[in-house]
Amino acid sequence: MKKIGIIIITLLFTFQVFGQNKKLLIKNVTIIPLHINQLLENKDVILINGEIKEIRDHIEKDTTTYDLGIIDGHEKYLIPAYADAHAHLPEKENLNAYFLMNLLNGVTTLRSMRGEMWHLEINKKDAFTPKLILSSPPSSRNDNLSEIEANNMISAYKKAGFDFMKILSVKDEQTFDYLVASAKANDFQLAGHCPSNVGIFKTCKTNVFQSIEHLGGFFQLTNVAEINSAINLSITKNVYHCPTLDWYFTGQVSEEELQHRYGVPFLPTKMVKNWEGKIAAHNVKTTKDERETERKKSENQFNKRLDYLKYIYRQGGKLLLSPDASGFMVFQGLAFIQK
Repeated sequence: MKKIGIIIITLLFTFQVFGQNKKLLIKNVTIIPLHINQLLENKDVILINGEIKEIRDHIEKDTTTYDLGIIDGHEKYLIPAYADAHAHLPEKENLNAYFLMNLLNGVTTLRSMRGEMWHLEINKKDAFTPKLILSSPPSSRNDNLSEIEANNMISAYKKAGFDFMKILSVKDEQTFDYLVASAKANDFQLAGHCPSNVGIFKTCKTNVFQSIEHLGGFFQLTNVAEINSAINLSITKNVYHCPTLDWYFTGQVSEEELQHRYGVPFLPTKMVKNWEGKIAAHNVKTTKDERETERKKSENQFNKRLDYLKYIYRQGGKLLLSPDASGFMVFQGLAFIQK
């Protein structure tokens, strides 16, 4: 893991600091492509201006001059950078640490799924800021929007610089229709939860919904034929599914196991203490037997989600990857790799 991380961070630092028109060679490295189950061994990778220009079989004696030097990839692995499709940005004071934890683990793109206005103030050109895809503040069932208000809101979000609008929930189907019409009128995308008062079929048919989070919509379906229809429709309409499994996994794990998750010792003490306080408060309100029942219920629900995920994958459904690492005792970035 450390060897992979060293290569990724070296590339990030190199191209941010030294700028354009520079060449770098990673020699004799093993490449792990993410689209096929195969290792590409003993390869040279040539990068110019931060972009891969050539992948070739290893040449032992290369007399070319590389402005940024040569990285020896022997017994190391090179992978494409990761993109976390369901990130929750922390408060401002923890932002730099959050970014660094992701970059150290090769996560170089973050799609924010709970936007705030101050996110637009983040310096995207900073050397250690990942590529950010920013959602607007989310819609909720408490928003009582008229057609004009929906259009004004989405128009304002687009002009402000957000990349899409997060749907958390909607008051009713009419409000959903207003948001969809406004998104189309403003050439703006929606993504997020599949509203239970709308359903997966109508959500997929909008032509402006990028992704449905948490495998939403499937649990309302009653038979395999409906599930197949939903998967096929999402494929046709180019709607992705983001299962966010880590969020659901932690519910079946005891507090002792959570505290010993890999990476926890490196987390800010204040953050860990906050989690421990919430766990302790829950323990005061519940008995040991009640907590064991909760964990068993969470385990059963998690396994059900795994079954749905496997089936969607086997049927060719489009998937995005993210742990939704906003639960207890989660090391950002590392949780992505574990996922």
